[in-house]
Parts: sequence; structure tokens; C-alpha cells
Amino acid sequence: MTTDITTTRLSGLLTSVLGLSLVLASPGCGEPGEGEGDDDLGTDAPADADAGDQGEGLGDDGEGEAPGKEGEGAANFPQARQVARLSADQFHAALQVATGQSWTSYDSYAAALGKPDLAEVTDEGTSFSVSFDKFVHDAARATCRAAIDADLAGGGEGEGESEGVILRYASASDRNAELYLANLQYLLLRFLAVEVEIGDPRLDPWLTLLYAPAPEDGELDDTLMADRWWAICVGLATHPDFLSY
Repeated sequence: MTTDITTTRLSGLLTSVLGLSLVLASPGCGEPGEGEGDDDLGTDAPADADAGDQGEGLGDDGEGEAPGKEGEGAANFPQARQVARLSADQFHAALQVATGQSWTSYDSYAAALGKPDLAEVTDEGTSFSVSFDKFVHDAARATCRAAIDADLAGGGEGEGESEGVILRYASASDRNAELYLANLQYLLLRFLAVEVEIGDPRLDPWLTLLYAPAPEDGELDDTLMADRWWAICVGLATHPDFLSY
């Protein structure tokens, strides 16, 4: 009798242990979000469905990947066009067109203006260097002086002293404000390709030079006025807008 009771109790205990082992070994047992908690939350959706719904709202960068932030990373904009200096040959040609005179010393100083000799230097110099500025002024002074002399001698583009290259609408003997303005408007268009109206502040620096009083020990004669028109020619030929594009 005692033996049967003991055997029965051992069999029941083994059955209980086996059942508990099966329960503990079942998938998902004890994981959060299952069991009574799910019933309390009122949702029967499987975990895989929830994960899929979350991934769909993350954007087009890829499934399950957060979208990129606007403005994040280095900007890759195309380089804007920068102001370029005239090459040596371009400057020489432009100066000849503007003044009607060729700089006779160009071949001697072309290298200083940046022209390559194609032997030791093969790259065209296009920087605003000290040497470039120096020889630009030398060229402008020489060609503008030749242009003024040609206009005074009547050897300009038109007929007569008042139809020259620099002195187109005003001569060295004129003391007339209207002629000053007309000639300055013409010169700014010729050198800088700029059309200005009367009263434009861009005319003021040049008018100041023309209206300047005579020196104390001299008089405002035709020679002095010719020099002032020569100075205006040099100023326009060395203007940054004339030397760049």
C-alpha cells in the first residue's frame, strides 16, 4: 500500500515538472507586450505588423531608415563666374580700338603684362599684379598722348579738330559745359560701354577735373585743357571696368 502511494505521488510530481518545463520552453514566454498586458491595451495586432507600420512612415530614403535632414552636409553649388582680367593681347587690342593708337612698346613689355613666351612660361598671366598695373599705365599714357596729338592735328576718325577719337564733341579750345558733357558721355560709352545720362554721378569725377581752376602761376589755356582731356583718357584706359570682363 505504501509503495503504491509513493509511486503515484512521484508520477504526479514528474508530470507537473514536465508541464512546467514545456511552458517555460514555449516561444515568447515572458516577453513584454504579451499576455495580460495586450488584453489591457486592447490590441490584437501582431508585433511584426506594428514594426512594418512604423517603417512605412520613415520616408523614401530606404525601408526602416530615417530621412535625411534638410541642409545636412556640405553644399555642392556650381562655381559662379568670377571677374577676369584681360590678357596681354586683349588689353593691347582693346587699347588700340579705344584710342585709335597702337602702343609701340608692346612687344618689349608683353611678358610683363602676362603674355607667355611658350619657352619657359606657357600659362597666360591674368592676375592684377604690380607689374601689370605699371605697364598698363605706361601704355595708356603713351597711346592717349598720341591720340590727343592726332586729334589736335586733325588726324582723327572724323573731319576737323572736333571730330577726333578722344576730342569728338569738344576741342581743347572749348569752354562749354554742354560740349564737356557730350564728350564725356561719348568717352564712357567708347571705353567702358556704359551709357550715362546728364546728371549721372559717374560723370562727376571727370567734370571736376575739367572745371578745376587754373593754377596760380598759369592760365587755363588750350594746352592745359588738352592735358586734362589726356588725363581723362588715361583714367578710362586704366579703369577696372576697361581691364576686366
